[in-house]
Amino acid sequence: MLNGRREATHVVKIGYIVGSAAESSINKKLAKVLVDQAPERVELNYIDIHELPLYHRDMDEDFPPDLAHAT
Repeated sequence: MLNGRREATHVVKIGYIVGSAAESSINKKLAKVLVDQAPERVELNYIDIHELPLYHRDMDEDFPPDLAHAT
């Protein structure tokens, strides 16, 4: 108990993305450390994006021309 109240027992779920598919990616290694060091009640879930198609605005035929000049 904490201050007369029961301690919360819920699990906090957090999804994470690593932008590189390379096995030697420093971000992938950092994510593994964060998962290993996460508190007991924190559940970290990897969100795999490697099969998503890459977006390239120049190849988007419907991209509004006015916005193309704004970026």
